[in-house]
Amino acid sequence: MSGPGPAVPVATIGAADLRVLVEGDAPGVWVLDTRPRAEYERGHVPGALHCEVHDLSKRERELPPRGTTVIVVGGEGARGRAGAVFLVLAGFVGVRLLEGGFAAWEGAVETGPGRPLSAAHPPKPKGWTDPPAPQ
Repeated sequence: MSGPGPAVPVATIGAADLRVLVEGDAPGVWVLDTRPRAEYERGHVPGALHCEVHDLSKRERELPPRGTTVIVVGGEGARGRAGAVFLVLAGFVGVRLLEGGFAAWEGAVETGPGRPLSAAHPPKPKGWTDPPAPQ
């Protein structure tokens, strides 16, 4: 009987390095908070997109482009890592996990509903119609 498969490696980023990126408004870098909505609305990294970890697979088409850097912020437990692993397995190439989760964040904090996932995509041309979602 074999155990679980090999662990999926996920690169990490420290809170100080993330703060430099956020304060410098680094292009091509997205912060994705995977905590429950209530926790996110009480406080999150400025400009962070929000998608609860259990909704990632349902909302994959709304996530930032696969070629960008996505820094995943979770709580102190496994949610953030689970979100980062999902992104890695879905083909995202620049995934980083915030070490220590949101509790480690020492920069400015935003409250409220924050940015929708749609902020990760440029506006569609006038008259554009999305193709139907696969069933």
